[in-house]
Amino acid sequence: MLTASDKDPGRDGVVRYHIHEGSGLGLFTIDEETGVIRTTETLDREMMPHYWLSVYVTDLGTEPLVSWTHVYLEVLDVNDNAPELSQPVYFASVPENVNTVKSVVQVSAKDVDTSSEGKLSFQVPESHRTYFDVDPETGN
Repeated sequence: MLTASDKDPGRDGVVRYHIHEGSGLGLFTIDEETGVIRTTETLDREMMPHYWLSVYVTDLGTEPLVSWTHVYLEVLDVNDNAPELSQPVYFASVPENVNTVKSVVQVSAKDVDTSSEGKLSFQVPESHRTYFDVDPETGN
């Protein structure tokens, strides 16, 4: 919310807010009486991480006076994208009659979310843990 004040009496002291230009033009509205900025549609941080708006406030005097400011809006990330494995299938081989093998294969994945909730963790389904396990951090 933007705030402006005009100490003039009557209509000369009444202010109205307006968006003039910016990278978020059309994606944001401003309540001309309160200065509250709202979105007009859902934002996606992976598409556009931030916006800026050029906003001005004017009084309602017979000769209106104007003041300008710039607003920088950062879109905060949420965990809204599934991680993607680098391959649909991984192939590996293990020599027979070996009790312990340090590493069979390393799986890798990426997650476009940057929030702390978007951190990757690897795991093997419970039913397969008899024979295999995976390092939750490295995918090994």
